[in-house]
Amino acid sequence: MTLLISRRYFARCLVSVAIVPAMGCSNAASSLPKPWIPWTPNMQKQPDMTPDRAYALYLVWKKFVGPVRKEIFTGIELQKNGSFKAIHGAAQFDYNAETKVLMAMRVLLEGDDTPLREDAPGLIAERRLGAQEPYTMGGGEFYLDPKPWLTDLDRKRSPNMNTLTLKRNFSDANIPDDRFLVDLRWLIFWGYYWMPLYGQLAGVEESGIKRSFRPPEYLERTRPALEKWARGLLAKGVPPFD
Repeated sequence: MTLLISRRYFARCLVSVAIVPAMGCSNAASSLPKPWIPWTPNMQKQPDMTPDRAYALYLVWKKFVGPVRKEIFTGIELQKNGSFKAIHGAAQFDYNAETKVLMAMRVLLEGDDTPLREDAPGLIAERRLGAQEPYTMGGGEFYLDPKPWLTDLDRKRSPNMNTLTLKRNFSDANIPDDRFLVDLRWLIFWGYYWMPLYGQLAGVEESGIKRSFRPPEYLERTRPALEKWARGLLAKGVPPFD
């Protein structure tokens, strides 16, 4: 199984995840793990994710992606205590100054005036499959965001909207900029695998959401090939480019 992601697909998604060179990658590539594994904080020496550090990491991503073509895909809402919500390209951010956690998310599905439910069969199936095939999760988890980034028009049309996301929590302020960037790129990449919005990923026979509804015997039969393909990608250290 091979994976090629078309430039047209990424352009329509308004993000340059696999096109723009990573900030500082030429100097910092040697510090990135091969195969890639999520950054693991040292729980005994983990400094808090302060508002300044969380905002700095958001800027790392913003600089990497560069300008986006539509204003609705970039913006930030800051609170006096340092908490913020932001979006840039395919990534959304939600930093809580009280819990000192920066959530980074790739939106998979939007609700409407009838919010998405935790007990929805599709979400239950996705979570079960994600647990069975963790190499497709980018170190993240499925998360129903009750208060996602919304444009003024979204708020007017669907004030109760929530979103299904692939989410990763970052709480260790010691994470290097290049590690945060590559970890977030993997999260976004696997978000496209799970829920491609504007077309199929070329070379991928089926998306994660499609696999979620397959019978167990099919999943067991096809899982070795999927795992070999996924781990082959992860072995390269950074997400594949077009």
